[in-house]
Amino acid sequence: MGMQWYIIHTYSGFEKKVKESLESRVAAFSLQDKIGRVLIPMEEVLEVRGGKKVVSNRMSYPGYVLVEMDLDENTWHIVRSTPRVTGFVGSATSPSPLTEAEVDGIITACTRRRTAQAEGDLRTQRAGAYRRRPVCEFQRQRGRNRQRS
Repeated sequence: MGMQWYIIHTYSGFEKKVKESLESRVAAFSLQDKIGRVLIPMEEVLEVRGGKKVVSNRMSYPGYVLVEMDLDENTWHIVRSTPRVTGFVGSATSPSPLTEAEVDGIITACTRRRTAQAEGDLRTQRAGAYRRRPVCEFQRQRGRNRQRS
């Protein structure tokens, strides 16, 4: 059947620990030929903090880890019983593998760099009555948006 990609659901914030645990379990049980790569979908985000550009990593899909494996009863049990893993995405008894197009889409999305915009950044409005004018920080007053002066 060959190796296919599966998504496992983990506790949010414990993706790196799950990856380390899974890799150590694969080595302990000698399953390198059955379980391949373990990936955490992350993307680089370009942020501006204090006037300086900073590149940071963010989870693309928090709480999910991709595993390349040849699924059988033994590998399913090894992955499922890893600490902080809640289960596979799909049916509980037979998880559904990802297609190659889905995996390629996730991996290419992780290699692109995004730009994060924080509150208070100047932005340019592209449509409407105020187009091509910088838009200042907005605040909520009495249930509607008002521009600070």
